[in-house]
Amino acid sequence: MDIFISKKMRNFILLAQTNNIARAAEKIHMTASPFGKSIAALEEQIGYTLFTRKDNNISLNKAGQELYQKLFPVYQRLSAIDNEIHNSGRR
Repeated sequence: MDIFISKKMRNFILLAQTNNIARAAEKIHMTASPFGKSIAALEEQIGYTLFTRKDNNISLNKAGQELYQKLFPVYQRLSAIDNEIHNSGRR
């Protein structure tokens, strides 16, 4: 359950961790095409690319690595909060 985590943040983190659009999309029960489009939309919104794409390979570029290093701790904390909220409803 993602109360505080945006889809853009989640998708960026997943792709950064898997380096594979199809695998990242599969983790959230999406197909590769809309997942890839969400990443492209994020890059367009922020004004620069986050990934290096070559043939079928994708990996974080320098800007993507910097963003990941800043964003991942935030993502982890928000995930923990989401889990706490979800689990508190089951008591």
